[in-house]
Amino acid sequence: MAQFMGAQADAKNGAVSQAAALNLQIGKAYITNANPEMAKRIWQTAMDEFSTHGKETSQKRCKRAFESKAFNLIRKKVIIETTAEDLMAVLRSGGAGGQRNDDLII
Repeated sequence: MAQFMGAQADAKNGAVSQAAALNLQIGKAYITNANPEMAKRIWQTAMDEFSTHGKETSQKRCKRAFESKAFNLIRKKVIIETTAEDLMAVLRSGGAGGQRNDDLII
């Protein structure tokens, strides 16, 4: 009986994983159709754009924060392919402010 329950749990987990992958592919198809460039946009592009907004002091702070080595983990990653684990890795590696993670929340 325990073996059957284990197989049933494995099947359920597999189905959930397949559904998540299918949803991701459908989402990518919608985004690509709406704006093909958006489907290819990397974090560096977003960081560069974000650093041009606000007051000069805010722009400098953003540029400094985004130059942090922690952001190298996602810098060249396509935004829509970024996972929560990727962002957690940035936080674990010190975020943008060394010991502080508040700079990551820009």
